[in-house]
Amino acid sequence: MPAPLPIRAVSFDLDGTLYATGAHRLRLMIHLLPQLPLIRAWGAAVKAARRGRAPDIAGEVHRDIARRLAISEEEARARLWFFLERTWTAALRPTHVLPGVREALALLDARGVPRAVASDHPTAGKLAALGLAEGWQAALDGETLGAMKPLPEVLLAAAEAMGCPPGALLHVGDRADMDGAAAHAAGARYLCVLDERGSSANLPTRLVALLDANPQESRP
Repeated sequence: MPAPLPIRAVSFDLDGTLYATGAHRLRLMIHLLPQLPLIRAWGAAVKAARRGRAPDIAGEVHRDIARRLAISEEEARARLWFFLERTWTAALRPTHVLPGVREALALLDARGVPRAVASDHPTAGKLAALGLAEGWQAALDGETLGAMKPLPEVLLAAAEAMGCPPGALLHVGDRADMDGAAAHAAGARYLCVLDERGSSANLPTRLVALLDANPQESRP
């Protein structure tokens, strides 16, 4: 097999990678219970949407939710917006950022390594709520691009936005079956945000090890 390319850029998943979704779910439990039928329908709709490519994934998800809950598409859209924006995103705080993440971003910036967000869902509101809106070369989501992970489109778009071939991209995520599979499909490398002990605190150290292990670029 050919030698791996030097890592020239890093992309990050958002949910579960920049902050812990499980802990956030527990914080919001009292508010989520009344919305549980919607949340379950949304989860099933997103799972179905992952199976292929579509120009309007959001619309497909809204129609799927409407069918599952026997409501209109307009009501499905409004209820999902309320859950995502007014319940989930509005409750995010800068203190919810996973340990090691801010230090990892600062490390990349200090080394001049470009970084991007490569999520399944729109990113702007969550990044702002977490206090992480600045410093990204690009903030992309598969929903807008028409293909969600494990399909590779969002990572291919991130690599292009940062001006590097996919083989020189490192993607940091929390799920091997989604982030890892998308990275493999794109020809990129994958790093789980959590180590074998389930901690993100040493993410900067693990990033340094990968960056310093870069093969030397060939010189003329």
